[in-house]
Amino acid sequence: MTEAAAAIVDWGFAGPLQLERIEWRAIVGNVGSARIERQLGVRYGGILRRAMRNDARIRADA
Repeated sequence: MTEAAAAIVDWGFAGPLQLERIEWRAIVGNVGSARIERQLGVRYGGILRRAMRNDARIRADA
C-alpha cells in the first residue's frame, strides 16, 4: 500500500497536475493510514473535526 500511495503522491506533484499541496485525511484510530502517512514523510497539520461524512451524517470523531 505504501508504494501505491507514494506513486499517487509523486504523480500529483511531478505529474501532469503539478500540485503544490495534497491533503491527507484519516479517521481517528486508523493506525494503518497514519503509518503510511509517516512513511511518506507527510507533515501532520492538525485535527479537522466534524469534517468527514458517513452515510449523510457528520462523524464526531473525525
